[in-house]
Amino acid sequence: MVTTSTGTADNNAAIQAAKNLIAQIWAWLENVCDPEVPVLSVLDLGVVRSVTIQYEGFEISSDIDTESITAVHHLPSTVHRDPSTVHHLPSTVHRDPSTVHHLPSTVHRDPSTVHRPPSTVIITITPTYTGCPAMSMISANIKLELIAQGLENVKVVEVLSPAWTTDWMRESGKKKLLEYGIAPPQSKARMDKMLFSDTPIPCPQCGSENTERISEFGSTACKSLHRCLDCREPFDYFKCH
Repeated sequence: MVTTSTGTADNNAAIQAAKNLIAQIWAWLENVCDPEVPVLSVLDLGVVRSVTIQYEGFEISSDIDTESITAVHHLPSTVHRDPSTVHHLPSTVHRDPSTVHHLPSTVHRDPSTVHRPPSTVIITITPTYTGCPAMSMISANIKLELIAQGLENVKVVEVLSPAWTTDWMRESGKKKLLEYGIAPPQSKARMDKMLFSDTPIPCPQCGSENTERISEFGSTACKSLHRCLDCREPFDYFKCH
């Protein structure tokens, strides 16, 4: 859904161009990996919550949950197209085609402001848990990726509420974990059962449920260490929370 303060064709074109850029930013974020589990992108992990781009005339945001887009115009209309600026031009500008041809198109009605890099790009992220040491690296890598793609002023904002949950992880990301040798977080229904029993975590190597937990913490704080009693292989489990 898009809401604007004006309904002109130029504004509509500007918003569409901004929407296209936001879609491209989401695609670029696929290139940013979790430094602790490099098989996952930050989008697989679900830590990126929204993308906002700001221009001189408006800002537009995309929320990963609802995929809704809202444009907010906050500058006076004189910033965009003000007839008063024409009054200060010499009369030859109006009557001489040769001079008009040398004027940049932005002098006239031009939504090209959105074809230039936006003034600010804001990426909102939520850590997997408060104090997660990987978040500073994720923030830096997001900035580096977007700057490498030609965006200049990139800000990464961290929010703690609502708290991150493994429910935010993509199913494709959980499959990547399994193929990588890490047992993915279990479904909510299975976790509800596990709260009141000793239901084991399936081994990512052989699929056996004849496993045991060795330690509450594995290679990182968000994982626990387990061992398969059939294939005898140890493995990490990405804890559900």
